[in-house]
Amino acid sequence: MAADKVDEASDLLRSTGIGGPLLCLVSGLSGWHPKVAWWCLSPLWFVLLVPLTLVAPPALPIILLFWLQRSWRHAAELPLAVDPRDDSAVKLRLVALDLGAVLRQQRHLLMGLVMAYYLIAIGGSFILSSALQSALNLYMAQAQAHKVLQIATPEQIAYSNSVVHYIALYLIVVAVTIITIFATTIVALFTSKDPAGTQVLALPRLASAVATLLGKNLPGIAMILALFYGVIMTVERYYAHFRIVAVEAMILGQDYFDPSIWFLLLRGYLIQAFFVALVLVLFMGCGLLAPSHQNDKSN
Repeated sequence: MAADKVDEASDLLRSTGIGGPLLCLVSGLSGWHPKVAWWCLSPLWFVLLVPLTLVAPPALPIILLFWLQRSWRHAAELPLAVDPRDDSAVKLRLVALDLGAVLRQQRHLLMGLVMAYYLIAIGGSFILSSALQSALNLYMAQAQAHKVLQIATPEQIAYSNSVVHYIALYLIVVAVTIITIFATTIVALFTSKDPAGTQVLALPRLASAVATLLGKNLPGIAMILALFYGVIMTVERYYAHFRIVAVEAMILGQDYFDPSIWFLLLRGYLIQAFFVALVLVLFMGCGLLAPSHQNDKSN
């Protein structure tokens, strides 16, 4: 019986490959998806969704599910008779699901996920501060021992690299935590039955289902994270360049352009796009969305 449940999870939770995540990334950046209304994925929502996600990560998949459900209910384009393993069957069950009742059932789990997020984020910040202080102490000791002007010295470069590596490691841990919370929230809501007995997916234990979902889609998730890291680093380099130009202009008493607000908005837009892309990949992995518009069977 246990083997049958594992096989069922393996069948229902699928890999999105590389093409699926790329489509999700395009959707996150542009708001366009062949089977989702633009207002559901609009990048303009970043003003609301980015703060909410950083404060409570389960909020993003919950909000997107509510919006998708409302959009599909309004469109009323789903067939009534479908194969239980077909993409449209998963959509149909989501449309019929009482999400409010399911959320009330899973409120303790969702609160636990938020608490775990804060423990990891705050605990990690203390570890990061300690590591940065240790690196600074080592740098100060080396600088005092060498007695040279500290401009691009080996110890200064080593300290700078250590700071970048520690911060990058912390951000990776936080990102993995958020993705795991996304997956856990989605699986928990999909496997719960509402008062009418409607259930989106019949999966085995929550932990094993989450592990299967993440494991099958690890290449796509890793690709999105790698692209996100590269894009953010590029943005930060340009921001540092424009800030240096602005500071030089201030010193010389010339007119200057302060890029801070514009780059803040750009960061919010990019964070929103990549968060939405990750959630959409997990939706695809659960069969809610087709991995490409060519093989979507919902119509």
